[in-house]
Amino acid sequence: MHFKEGAMRRKALILALAGFALGAGTIYAGGSIRVDDPRLMKEAIDFCNMQAQYDTIILTVPGGVYTTHDTMFYEVKRPLTIKALPGLPQMPIITHSDDRSAVLEMFRIYDSLTLEGVILDGGGPWTHGLKYAIRVGNSPDGRILAKKGLRLVVRNCVFRNFAENKDPLAEGHAIYFLANINTVGKVQVENCFFENISDEAIRMTETEKYATPRCLDTLIVRNCTFVNIGSECIRFYADMDDNTPDAYILIEHLTVNNSATRVAYIKNNWNTIMQDLIITNSYLSRRRPDRNNFIIQIQKPGSVLRHVDTLNIVFDNPSSQTLDGSKGAMVDTETIWGFDPRYADPANNDFTLLPESHAYYAAHDTTALGDLRWATRVPSVVPFFYQVVGKGRVQLDPPLHGRSYDPGTVVTLKALSDSGWRFVGWSGSISGTDTVMVITVTEPTSVVATFEQVSKVDHVAKSVPTAYRLEQNYPNPFNPTTTISFSLPKPEKVYLRVYDLRGKEVATLMQWGLEAGEHRVTFDASRLPAGVYVYELRAGNFIDRKKMVLVK
Repeated sequence: MHFKEGAMRRKALILALAGFALGAGTIYAGGSIRVDDPRLMKEAIDFCNMQAQYDTIILTVPGGVYTTHDTMFYEVKRPLTIKALPGLPQMPIITHSDDRSAVLEMFRIYDSLTLEGVILDGGGPWTHGLKYAIRVGNSPDGRILAKKGLRLVVRNCVFRNFAENKDPLAEGHAIYFLANINTVGKVQVENCFFENISDEAIRMTETEKYATPRCLDTLIVRNCTFVNIGSECIRFYADMDDNTPDAYILIEHLTVNNSATRVAYIKNNWNTIMQDLIITNSYLSRRRPDRNNFIIQIQKPGSVLRHVDTLNIVFDNPSSQTLDGSKGAMVDTETIWGFDPRYADPANNDFTLLPESHAYYAAHDTTALGDLRWATRVPSVVPFFYQVVGKGRVQLDPPLHGRSYDPGTVVTLKALSDSGWRFVGWSGSISGTDTVMVITVTEPTSVVATFEQVSKVDHVAKSVPTAYRLEQNYPNPFNPTTTISFSLPKPEKVYLRVYDLRGKEVATLMQWGLEAGEHRVTFDASRLPAGVYVYELRAGNFIDRKKMVLVK
């Protein structure tokens, strides 16, 4: 019986492919198939699975609904590219219309897949309501294993309406990794739009639960927009063994609107980078109400969250840190903002940044925050950048929104020194040594505030020494701090520097005037490697050097 069903299916496929040759679809010698009849979607994929020389399917019908009534999902068994014919006025739509309303997923991929310029629709009038757009994993019977190192690349695509049986409280995912798969190579999602996904849009969480060192090598999600995501935009788990290498994860330039409170949870993964995000107008998740306590959490050393703007976010029992770096991860609080990004028409999914938006210039690379496809206007705001050298900070009044001001804004800059440091001066677009400066911002502005260390110098003697003298540091060897003492018989400008044995300067401890007397300086070498260093004192015509040993 199984053989007869297979033979019947093979015969139907041959008849369908005959249609290709007659014009319903055309097989090209370059290894691609042009599909002009949207009803032959599955037949085209099955043909490529059987014929390795054909690895590209081109969809040619503008707005055409490419589907099948078969009761099996689309399987990708060989490397395959599916893309829209360039220049179509409307994107082709891929869906699945199984007659028994039993198919839950659109694609099951066992080998590399690239999608370009198509819409994957799981809930239109052509389907009962799909649960998954793409699932990466082994075949249901276990006879076909997902290929180690396979790549999933999705560019310029739309994922929309994924909820099982069209129930908004049921599960629904755009990209989902199954358990027990070999390590996938790269997953790259760029310039994509996700809308009406009832659960997690991108879910890769089985690594923690099953014996897989890591589910992939690289995950890049860039220039994407998420709207009405019912649980999380991205959920990723690394394995729990810190001795195995984790994936490289880069998530940048996302626009998230009208979605559940929690946007991303990246668990146990070292060296995750999340940056340049706009997150607005959240709602409490009904699908997973336990996930309404924070927006983003990243974990492990080397992971960083930076350049994020949030507005109108709601919580249920919020965590102490709603943008959180735990287990050694870092959140750059200097680049976390809460201004209105000024969308053109968010009610109609137009997130174009208006010229007055302070999201312009606010990204880590001075481009705009969010999906850069929305950053199309010429900004009217004026970029303003400042940098601190040494230990101190710059207080701005009014405060910055992102990295820009409205033109003509009068700004007061105040240099505030940390304990043990003093302000030296301004450089860049302004100059001077006054701690308070007032400027009018009319053109791009870049300011540097420089501070130098002073308070680690103690004046310890009231009597005036009779000679210059540089003492041996104490303790020596040391880890990581030591004290350097010296004497001045008269007021002098003092230069105290530290060099490695190759003569390279590694620290300047002071370079300013001191009164006559005995002085002590505390040197913190926590950022230097262990080794032998030379410290040098110059005061007037006096020069002396001594060695010290840093141990770690």
